[in-house]
Amino acid sequence: MTHYAGLDVSVKETAICVIDAAGAVVWQGKVPTRIETIADALARHAPELERAGMETGPVAVWLWHGLRNVKVPLDCIHARRRQQPSSFRSTRPTGTMPAAWRSWCDRVGMSPFP
Repeated sequence: MTHYAGLDVSVKETAICVIDAAGAVVWQGKVPTRIETIADALARHAPELERAGMETGPVAVWLWHGLRNVKVPLDCIHARRRQQPSSFRSTRPTGTMPAAWRSWCDRVGMSPFP
């Protein structure tokens, strides 16, 4: 079964929400913001991860490169570029957020030097 994940990243911890292809929440939790712990949580709770998304932020470049290096299919998005639907104002990755990212957010290119 295909999985999608939303990551709400802060310096200390990352909230993760995993949904299936039908949009049902498979798992929600928080892990320390470390590449290994995030990758392990995704491997455990989203074994068939199609795409994960996170917004731009203070640790976005480091985390994007680190997770991509361990083969996590991650996109960094700039959700503020478009008008967000009113039901998606929260930055916490609820069950609807990963699904919303598939449809209305712009992907951001990442380089090692911002």
